[in-house]
Amino acid sequence: MSETTTASRFLVYGEDEYLVSKKAKAIADDYIPEADRDMALDIIDGRADNVDHAVQIIKRAQEAIATPSFFSPRKLVWIRQANFLSDTVIGRSQTVTTPLGQFVDYIKTTLPEGHAILISAPKADKRYTLYKTFKALGELHAFDVPERGGERHAQAQLDSLLRESGLTMARDVRETFLERVGNETRQMVMEIEKLALYVGDRKAVSRDDVRTMTSSSREALAWDLSDAFGDRNLSSALYVVRMLFAQKESHIRLIAVLEGRIRDLLLYREALDAGWLAPGSGGMKWAHVPPEVDHLMQNAFTRDPRKTHPYRIKVLAGQAGNFAMIELRRIQRDITQAHMKLVSSSLPPHLVFELALTRALTRPARRA
Repeated sequence: MSETTTASRFLVYGEDEYLVSKKAKAIADDYIPEADRDMALDIIDGRADNVDHAVQIIKRAQEAIATPSFFSPRKLVWIRQANFLSDTVIGRSQTVTTPLGQFVDYIKTTLPEGHAILISAPKADKRYTLYKTFKALGELHAFDVPERGGERHAQAQLDSLLRESGLTMARDVRETFLERVGNETRQMVMEIEKLALYVGDRKAVSRDDVRTMTSSSREALAWDLSDAFGDRNLSSALYVVRMLFAQKESHIRLIAVLEGRIRDLLLYREALDAGWLAPGSGGMKWAHVPPEVDHLMQNAFTRDPRKTHPYRIKVLAGQAGNFAMIELRRIQRDITQAHMKLVSSSLPPHLVFELALTRALTRPARRA
């Protein structure tokens, strides 16, 4: 074990399951030498299906931590993926909190010398005695995904993973990667491993590499639907929406995704017509806007559109150029009507959706 670490109580928790697992494994590897792990490392599955199962896990952990190791001066008991340490139906049950409190008292006062307890969990309520005990007497390691700034968190994780892998991505490629793969660290790790094998010694990953090799999650496919819609590519939009329906994606969520993209396109179309967006180095740039528009952008949006990544500004401006303003207003009415049909009519959702896409994306016939 590291000479700078004397703790024998470790709590590793957070929504980023990959980072939690990685840190917990590093603690276990550091505490128990590799040669002793078969005899001195006791791993207990902490995923309780119900209250009784949680009690069994707690009792097994206490028995394991009290049992001496005859073949090593150290012993580590690791409760992995414990799901009863937060304010859930199982976690708040007195049937669970009573033995959990007794277990905490035991490891607080009677933990045998050389023995250590490691708990990894998706959540750990800071009001619980277990959390307070580990904070006071041991080590806490939190890997929560921030409620705000999730995009920055994902970009930071991606940058770190790319450095570890030796791969490089230009800014627009990183944007495409995150759109397709999503913000989950473990999924990013798997997709980067695939890309590393695919590009070989080249190391520089292109957008075509990302599109070829990465798997589209539902979230990524929703992005693909939005982009196919903005590109006015009817065949691609129909293909993606059929994939999403096959995956049992909610038709209400999908119509909401399209409504969001239409709002973006209306804004960017107006910005292009008014001269608020102008060509700049490498794409389009927001120029000066009237004071009332500046106030609207700062206060009426979850995020000021002018703070969008330059690559996305370029994409959305290009997509807005595929429609006239009068078309976008008509499309917005049609999609709103389709939304109403989805929640109020007995028509099959996929038919309502495909008809709405066809009406929206079919270009008007030119007059002779």
